[in-house]
Amino acid sequence: MTGPDAWDDILLKDEDILWQGAPDDRFFIHKSRWQTVFTSIVFLLAGSFFLIMSAWTGTETLLFLILPLAFILFPLYLLWRHVYRPNHVRKHTFYTLTNKRAILGIALPNKEPSLKFYDLSPYDRYEFEDGPTGSIIFDREKSSFQINDRYQYFANGFMRIKDPQNVWELVKKTQHQLREQQETA
Repeated sequence: MTGPDAWDDILLKDEDILWQGAPDDRFFIHKSRWQTVFTSIVFLLAGSFFLIMSAWTGTETLLFLILPLAFILFPLYLLWRHVYRPNHVRKHTFYTLTNKRAILGIALPNKEPSLKFYDLSPYDRYEFEDGPTGSIIFDREKSSFQINDRYQYFANGFMRIKDPQNVWELVKKTQHQLREQQETA
């Protein structure tokens, strides 16, 4: 999103941009994904070993080819889904904070850019995770899958941003201004 014309159809009347940024695009695996990564690598190694052993012994039955391939392809899919894809999406993500909303955008190559809008509320309690690459969470989105009959929720917000304290102060200041506007109206 470059140039003032790019924002004409996105910004509301009297909406001003306070901050723009992007997540840290360095390679990163979230701590919730480590178990999946470890298990995938174990199954990938087991499948590879099984495939090599069946080739070495000269076993060429369909079962001895399909089973190791399943043990190789499924972990590769999991590694793509939980390691490669999040890092790829993060490199094409951008954030904008205005005096009314938080805007999360993803502009993947060869796809239509998508935007998510979170209206800033004067009284909502947003979550702040401090650190060198901290996060400001505006909402938690219910996923489509369950683990142990419980839906999983994923954080939505300005994730893994540099200088999160500065952006958090802007969010709190904006909320304060929105409270003042609401009280005087």
